[in-house]
Amino acid sequence: MNTISIVIPTYKRKDKLKRALFSALHQSLSPHEIIVVDDNREESESRAVKECIEGFDDARLKWIPNFRKPGGCGARNAGIMTATGKFIAFLDDDDVFLPDALRAHLNAFEDGVSMVYGNCQVVDDLYKVTETTAFTRQPLSFTDLIMGHCPPSSSVVMVKKDVLLEAGLFDESLPSFQDYDMWLKIARLHRIVSHERVVAKFIQHDGQRTSINFDKRKTGLDLIVEKWSGEIVKVRPLKSFINHFMAGAYFNSGAVALSLGHQHRMEAVRYFFRALQLNYLSRRYWKWTVFSLLGFELTKKIRSIHP
Repeated sequence: MNTISIVIPTYKRKDKLKRALFSALHQSLSPHEIIVVDDNREESESRAVKECIEGFDDARLKWIPNFRKPGGCGARNAGIMTATGKFIAFLDDDDVFLPDALRAHLNAFEDGVSMVYGNCQVVDDLYKVTETTAFTRQPLSFTDLIMGHCPPSSSVVMVKKDVLLEAGLFDESLPSFQDYDMWLKIARLHRIVSHERVVAKFIQHDGQRTSINFDKRKTGLDLIVEKWSGEIVKVRPLKSFINHFMAGAYFNSGAVALSLGHQHRMEAVRYFFRALQLNYLSRRYWKWTVFSLLGFELTKKIRSIHP
């Protein structure tokens, strides 16, 4: 039976959690269970999470404490170990599933495929939908991952539970790039395939702190290089790999800064320029640099004249 468990780690986001749970419960293909992994250490925060769950009055919702290392990695691992479904879909507590997400994922599985992922909309409170990824149906190899092609978020991924266990769960020593590390481990063992359906909204918001975002990503990248350098150099120069992902770290920090409001626009511009210095061929980085300099509406008008 193709049972699906949804794993949602949560930490101090009780207001956003309600939105995530609603999207998980209202799927066209009903999940077997939705496991909310409470990473909070304060009783008041945990109580708020339990009250949020109880408010839905749905037997599919299950609350568990994070019994692994504190943090998103440990919480996901706790959810994986608790899940009883054959397939596991991850959803961050500040993201949202679109109504056909689970059905689209399940339809993308075929013989020999152990992990699938779809597209997402990038959304923030200021600009609404700012971009949508455009993956088509194609395999994702270990080499593709080393070259920088990967799912943009765990919220667009579905994996067989036994494959996650075989890969050794998420590395709880990494402060960032945990998802990327997991996909590398899976790609060495099994087939990964993308599909064209848009399955989630990846939401930028003012709860994300730019400085923490960048520092954690940089530290995580250093550990990824240390862990995977032997495999990386077989595919591409190490400097090229580092520059690619450092550019991504600068870009992500710029996107978060931009979501904090117009007063942070020049901070965003500086991050985007640093990203361009490391990867000046990226059309995406150029688009967002122009976006941050001119504003979203003017950028859309320019792109409509010169697509």
